[in-house]
Amino acid sequence: MELRDVLKKRVSYRFDFTDRKVTKDELKYIVEAAFLAPSGSNRQTPRIIGVLDDEKVLKLGEIYGFDWAKTATAAVVIAYKVMEKRPGKRSRHLEDFSAAAQNLLLAVVDLGFATTWIQGQIENEKSEQMAELLNLPEDLNVIGYFPIGEPSREVSGPEKMSFDERCFLNEFGSSF
Repeated sequence: MELRDVLKKRVSYRFDFTDRKVTKDELKYIVEAAFLAPSGSNRQTPRIIGVLDDEKVLKLGEIYGFDWAKTATAAVVIAYKVMEKRPGKRSRHLEDFSAAAQNLLLAVVDLGFATTWIQGQIENEKSEQMAELLNLPEDLNVIGYFPIGEPSREVSGPEKMSFDERCFLNEFGSSF
């Protein structure tokens, strides 16, 4: 698929998945896409865990708490390593995670699968339960969860503002 088509097709998917299993090679492609994302000052804070084990995929969906997520046939969890800040610099783990997540989302679409970016809904207790399930060391914090599978239906994203309302040439208010 051409990149422009992948970008246009990417939507947040929150419905049941089919029974088609994501393969190990497909999951590796998705995880590698996240791995290849840039990171601030090359600190490489994201740790990416691909999950194919049926019981763990189901348990992640149970922890998240939505039935549709329990139908996923794979999942990716992204955690970040707490890095000591360099003098005068702030941590860039959120930006690092965001870049990895975006790459992951695009790779999922490229393979014909679906997912959504889950972050705020798993903060605190749920992220700690996911970390325990996946045997993460104490210096890693779960920040994102992505249930993955073949979509059981077509969905379209929300209506976006027009290009001219958000994008400008040379200065704000000047259209392309």
